[in-house]
Amino acid sequence: MSCLFLTGQNNTDVSKIKLHTHDTIFVAGTLQNLDFSTSYAFTPLLYISNSYGTTFIEPNRIQKFLFYKIPNNISNKRGQLNWALVHNKKKLLTGKIEIISDTIVKKVETYVGPPSIEAGGRDFSMSVMIPTDTLDNPVMDNSKVIFKKQFLTREDSIQLKIKNLFCYRKIYSPKKTGRFLISSACYNKQSTEHTLYVWASLPTDFTISAHSNHMYADGNQINTITTSTIKDAYGNIVSDGTAVELVVKDKTGNILSANGNTINGVAIAKLVHPDHAQSWNIKAYVYGMAESKPIIVNFEQAIKDYEIVFSEHNREITIGPLKSFMHQMIPDGLRIELDIKKEDRTHKYMVHTSKDGYATFYLDPENYKNETYDFKIEAAGITKIFKNKRVW
Repeated sequence: MSCLFLTGQNNTDVSKIKLHTHDTIFVAGTLQNLDFSTSYAFTPLLYISNSYGTTFIEPNRIQKFLFYKIPNNISNKRGQLNWALVHNKKKLLTGKIEIISDTIVKKVETYVGPPSIEAGGRDFSMSVMIPTDTLDNPVMDNSKVIFKKQFLTREDSIQLKIKNLFCYRKIYSPKKTGRFLISSACYNKQSTEHTLYVWASLPTDFTISAHSNHMYADGNQINTITTSTIKDAYGNIVSDGTAVELVVKDKTGNILSANGNTINGVAIAKLVHPDHAQSWNIKAYVYGMAESKPIIVNFEQAIKDYEIVFSEHNREITIGPLKSFMHQMIPDGLRIELDIKKEDRTHKYMVHTSKDGYATFYLDPENYKNETYDFKIEAAGITKIFKNKRVW
């Protein structure tokens, strides 16, 4: 509670000016006027100041009585109000009034952030509560706020007190994933419900496995790589969408990669079989956090051999039939490379894909004159070379 201080200045007899408003504490919105009486003929201005600004007020004078109407934008705001009667730029009287908030709470403003935290007990969020009255003033210090939270099957509540306009509560993460429901109340006024999510912590190492209908290198079958259920150190399944990258290194040192995202903790990636006998070393990573042990996947040669026929003056080269492990025609799309050289330097490089078990190259007379060439054909990891082949 603040007191009223009256001081006289500049030889003015303060006994001739009397304040008729005796209260020094007002609930926000209830201070209407400051009333004075004076035997002086002059009419002083009322200077008022609070944390929102300052202003001068002219009175309504009725005989010896002065009525100063306090604007709503000042009387509605909680805080200390300083006033002074001023005449000819000189203060005649000064005083202080304390405006307090109402005990009727209109709403409990609640803020929760961050909206999600990591399981394990180290991460936390914070709920900040600001109960306000009907004029949007924060309630007084030491006002009681009941803070409640619910997680899985457990409910907790604690009593807090307003200090410096607000109160707060830290919410530390449990070891299990789930969500908190958070609410608060002040003077029986409830806040809205807020949600705080607890996600899994960093993933731990996991395993991978490979699955395919067969292990022949036909360049067509799909090999599916599946992770085990990826969890954190507390047994929580990692969040859906966690990125997992597969790195595949073959026996010649080439590196392949594929990506997958977890659903219910499991990530799946698919790789096409190689077109020739091969051995893959496969390892999976959640980069910067976890990895799998490597696995080895071996592919058996599907095509053992194939025929090559030169026709049309050796300008048409037919490769096939290309037969797979059950002597069936290889599925369409097998890559076949033709390297043509003349005088030990590359003259032309051509690539076709198989169709119905065959592939055909044609040497256009515009590009290939009637001369002698060396041919190298590679398909399914099998290379065949023909030296000094004449084309006419």
